[in-house]
Amino acid sequence: MNVMIKTHQVELPGGHGDRLARRFRRAFGRLGKAVERVRISLKSASSKPGVPEKICQMDVSLNGGGHIVVTGRGTRMARAIGQTLRRARFLVRKEIGRQRSRQRRLHPACALPAN
Repeated sequence: MNVMIKTHQVELPGGHGDRLARRFRRAFGRLGKAVERVRISLKSASSKPGVPEKICQMDVSLNGGGHIVVTGRGTRMARAIGQTLRRARFLVRKEIGRQRSRQRRLHPACALPAN
């Protein structure tokens, strides 16, 4: 799994990029073989004057052909990252399940024998 992190108007302290990449690899754990690439974009924006908002966007490409984009927002970057990570992990599992189900339906050799 290839993890790329880009920042816009956000500065990560030294070494935090590697820690963040490890966190994403660990979160996907067993799903790592199905995930080809993860692109993470961290931004700082403000929707209201004086209230900074942090945005984390994840773009996940799957090996079996699939693409998932998830965005999380929060007043703190850690919350935005956590929210995005949980949602992305859920959607990746769901998509992998769909792909496996579709594969079983399309290939009769993979079907269970009838009793």
